[in-house]
Amino acid sequence: MVFDGNEAVLEAKFGFGMKLRALWSDIPPVIDFHYYGIDCNQNFPPPLGHGEGPIIPIPPSATNTQFSFGALNGFAQFGIRFDGDGTVGLDYQPFLGSQNLKKEELSFSSTQPKPLKSDLPAISGNGESLEKNYGFILEKPRYKIDLSLTPVVKVDVRIGVDWLSKHFSTD
Repeated sequence: MVFDGNEAVLEAKFGFGMKLRALWSDIPPVIDFHYYGIDCNQNFPPPLGHGEGPIIPIPPSATNTQFSFGALNGFAQFGIRFDGDGTVGLDYQPFLGSQNLKKEELSFSSTQPKPLKSDLPAISGNGESLEKNYGFILEKPRYKIDLSLTPVVKVDVRIGVDWLSKHFSTD
């Protein structure tokens, strides 16, 4: 699975290792292959309805915005917030036996359950037991989103020493 299936990908990695080959055979690795870098991937549910979406932070170590001046320590962290309105749509068509019934277009803008109602035609069995298959078909799924990106900044500062200090942070 690519990037572990995360919707928001922010990743930068590099790797190194060393292998020696002599006389057409590999000598056991001197340095195993190692990866270094940042991995800020996030998984989140897509927005339905209106609301603030997830914030994808960029670590202070990646932007070099950490500081330490003796008793004054802190960092500035940048990120992006996704805001949006989302709607899921699909076509719903019930069937009875081989007969397709009226097709409806469904739209969901929240995660709340939505009842579905289908009117079935009357079936006459002339006094005998009658069996018909009933079901529905869901097709043509659609996801519409009006998305906006908002830059965000978080500043975190600590003044003092371990036993006497004050902490300030913006969220």
